[in-house]
Amino acid sequence: MKKIDKDKFLYIRTNVLKSGLDSNGNCYSEYTLRKMAKNYNNLSAKLSHEKIGKVIDARFSNKTKSIELVVQIDKKKYPDIAKQIESGKLDTLKIGFNNI
Repeated sequence: MKKIDKDKFLYIRTNVLKSGLDSNGNCYSEYTLRKMAKNYNNLSAKLSHEKIGKVIDARFSNKTKSIELVVQIDKKKYPDIAKQIESGKLDTLKIGFNNI
């Protein structure tokens, strides 16, 4: 994982993509999720299709059967978004591939 700089960045730990069938009818195997977690550098955090952060670490959790991510958001570049996340007003971000 990259060096932590809490003055410049906000860090969020979250779970995404649990193995099995999701609410959209997509099915993810543990193998697929493990492979995706290894390639986390291709993922970014998005809000309304705008890239606002990047995934700096990811792993497959045997306990939750999901991918656990650490997302880094630049507090200087996105101060309003960082404040909304810290206050709990904003609690949902999209995680997408960088090339999408």
